Order: sequence, then structure tokens, then C-alpha cells
Amino acid sequence: MKIASEGEDAVGNTKSDVNTFTVGFGNGHITSYSTQGAINSFPTCDVSVECLNMTFDTGVSGTIPAIFPANGARVTGYRYTLPTASGSPGTGYLDISVLRPGDITLTVLQRSAEDEGNQNQATAAYSTAGVAIDDAHIQSYNISLGLGREQMQKLGTKFAFSREITFPIDVNCSIDAIVTNLTTGSLSDIVNCDQSYDIEVKMKRPACEGEVKPDIMRYKIRNAKLNSQSYSSDIGSNKRVSLNFSSQVGSALQTGVGVFISGISTHVIV
Repeated sequence: MKIASEGEDAVGNTKSDVNTFTVGFGNGHITSYSTQGAINSFPTCDVSVECLNMTFDTGVSGTIPAIFPANGARVTGYRYTLPTASGSPGTGYLDISVLRPGDITLTVLQRSAEDEGNQNQATAAYSTAGVAIDDAHIQSYNISLGLGREQMQKLGTKFAFSREITFPIDVNCSIDAIVTNLTTGSLSDIVNCDQSYDIEVKMKRPACEGEVKPDIMRYKIRNAKLNSQSYSSDIGSNKRVSLNFSSQVGSALQTGVGVFISGISTHVIV
């Protein structure tokens, strides 16, 4: 992480002097990931990483911050050099400055019995007792998953020699929406049928009118179950519904369950 001199923008900054600092983190492991979007707010993403070491260097290069877990000694012989952040500090132009809530779409599709266990999804929009999500006005969403890790230690080492992920890994998705028209249904139908759903969030690249807006970010939760559905209604306010879904991350060979993230890198969807 580069820290530019006071009063200077790090974007487009090529300086590497005693007033420029780099903060490095070594032997890091991701412990949680979440993304959220809401009306009148830009979509954001939060990632938590736990590391064994932290370094502070002047300039934009130095020895990598990694250490040997056995004795805590720094790993030598390998160096890093930070690239120059793209954009112009004079105009503030960036390839993509920020994504907008108006370019976000969220769909919830109900899976059929034949779709269980594979990557195909049903075409019917989500509708259950009291609410049809395709006709609701979605106000916000939140997708989160925790990557709990067990520290594997042994005699003779100062640090954990490994941090293994603990299973199961649950993926949670909460959706808050304004209800338009109620639908028929029964709570017992939700309990008895226990349907599965595919939830997809698409974010489009900002563009001028008439230009093509490709999907720059996609989140898809497959084979999710409805955990709770709650309503709120009072005088003077809109009727609202909150839906909470959950799924579990499967193995690398299971493409029909869990969360999948894709996006654009150098204008190519990966």
C-alpha cells in the first residue's frame, strides 16, 4: 500500500523518495468477504485479511514482507516494486471511478427439482407467500461469507505453520425491498416445499447514453435456501419486506452450489 507525500495524489504519482512510504503485509490469509449495495449509496466491498508480519519502507520498493513461520525471520532475496496507479492526478480521470446504484440489477430465480445439484437455473422468477421479488422495489442487498481458519501449530515454531479453512463455509444474502402488490400463498408452502433459489447481482460499467454498458461485475449465489422472510408496515410508511437466504460453498468440482464472482479485467470478462 503506497502512501504519497502530504498534499499529493497517489494516482499517477511516480515519485519514490523519503517522503513516500509503502506499507506491506506478509503471510496473509483472507478471513471474510462481503459486498453490499443500496439506494443513494455506491456499491462497496469489504475484505478482511490476517497477516503474520507488517513492514514500513520508504519509496515504492523493498524486500517482500513475508516471514518464515518457524522462526519469524524475514524472507530475503525477493523484492517488490509497486506499479504506478493508473489515471491522471491533474484531471482526476480514472478508467472506472465508481459504480453506480442505478446500474445494478438483482434477480432471484427459483430452481426446479431437475436443477438441483447442477449449474442450471430455473427461469421462473421468485415468488412466495406474500411477495413477488420481481415486482418489488429492491432497496439494498448484502452478500457475506466468513472464512474461519484454524491455526495449526507445533512445537518449535513461533507462528502457526498453517491456517486451514474450517468448514462448512456459509454464504448469506439479505435483501430489503418495498412491497408493491401482495401475492397469494401460505407459510406452510415454504416449509413443505423448501425450494432452492439462484440469486444474481449484475453491475454495469458506467457509460454515456447510447453506449453499450457491459457487465463489469457479477455475483451469483447458487442453490440458496430461504432462511427468513419478514414484513414491516406502519402508518405513513411503505410496506417493506426483508429476505434472508443462505448457501454453502462446495468443492472445486461443484458448480451448482455456493457463491461465484466474475468481473472485467482489461475489458475482458473473466
